[in-house]
Amino acid sequence: MEDFEFTPETSHPNAKKLLTEDFYWSEEEETSPFGNDDGAEASYGFWKWRKKNKDVSPLKYLEKLLNEWDFPYFDLTELSPAKVQDYINQKRDVDNGPFSGNMLAEQLKEMASELEDEPDDNQFKELLENVTGVSADGYLIGMDNAIIAVAYAQFALEGKLDSNLKALAQTAIKRELLPLLLETFSEDNRATRIERLNKMLKSLNQMNG
Repeated sequence: MEDFEFTPETSHPNAKKLLTEDFYWSEEEETSPFGNDDGAEASYGFWKWRKKNKDVSPLKYLEKLLNEWDFPYFDLTELSPAKVQDYINQKRDVDNGPFSGNMLAEQLKEMASELEDEPDDNQFKELLENVTGVSADGYLIGMDNAIIAVAYAQFALEGKLDSNLKALAQTAIKRELLPLLLETFSEDNRATRIERLNKMLKSLNQMNG
């Protein structure tokens, strides 16, 4: 594996000038572009992909990555708290809901069939976590982490940001600021997460400015 780290020293002058706080470059902070597992994988993969796809939209890379991850489908332009809640709680129709076409469907149906009664929302979340180790809100946070990471990776490498990716990343951050997703983080970390997300949203707004 080739070694590469996103740092001010390896980045475009525009990124070094705008992203002056240490957390932007942290490999350990959960709420940083490159510090969480999903963001680290997505950004490193983008760095490798970009070397052979210099003139291709970064959204093509994101589409490829999320297909490989096989996450249940969610409209990544969606900001409605109700839609997010529906995604997190979806359980009844794995053939036609957001889990359709996903390899988890048969496993989930088999496990659900072993219960005496139809699983309620909490039971379904437990089933999902037992099969995957990840809850539905974890899938959504993972996708948002990937979007944010790729946006910052492109800006770090090139000093500019694809306008469609910028809009998607702004939406991802706003979605992560929804109370129902913030509540998945410990109360001790929540204030820091809100602060970091708002700073990232501000810096994103300044890219290409």
